[in-house]
Amino acid sequence: MSFKKTVFPAIILAVICVVMGGATALTNHLTKDRIAAVEQERYLAAAREVLPADALIPLEEEGIEGFLGKNAAGEVVGYVIKRAARGYGGDVSCVVGISTEGVIVGLSVSAPDETPGLGVNVQKKDFTDAFLGLGAGNAPTLGDNVDGVTSATYSSRAVESAVRAALADFELLTKGGV
Repeated sequence: MSFKKTVFPAIILAVICVVMGGATALTNHLTKDRIAAVEQERYLAAAREVLPADALIPLEEEGIEGFLGKNAAGEVVGYVIKRAARGYGGDVSCVVGISTEGVIVGLSVSAPDETPGLGVNVQKKDFTDAFLGLGAGNAPTLGDNVDGVTSATYSSRAVESAVRAALADFELLTKGGV
């Protein structure tokens, strides 16, 4: 076997891999800040959607991501808590609006990695609206007070788990457990 037939193609392939790896790393470096900014904008939009408040103040409690919602008079109207749980294809992220009484007033679900046509249906309003009005005393439970999405059990359970975790965070925030 000659050098031209054995080693040369391997060298060419290695050069291509190095160039493509470098291009991918450069693209990541150039776009990561913009991607993070877009994700933050989506999170803020979801927070405003799930809790009608004049001001959203970031929570400072360690381990709890969210906002304290206040009206124009400076009174607390509720909390926005972001939680995620493992679904079928990846993490299912939930932004939960909770009133000062501990009742869910809004829910926004992001499940981009779930199965198209099945798992992504947990993002639909007819599913998320089933959680409204529930709270710590009447926690959401699939098959009890919330119907899961047909053929999307993992995704439905991920939303249930994330919402329950958000309610637990609310309890910690309001009961002084943090």
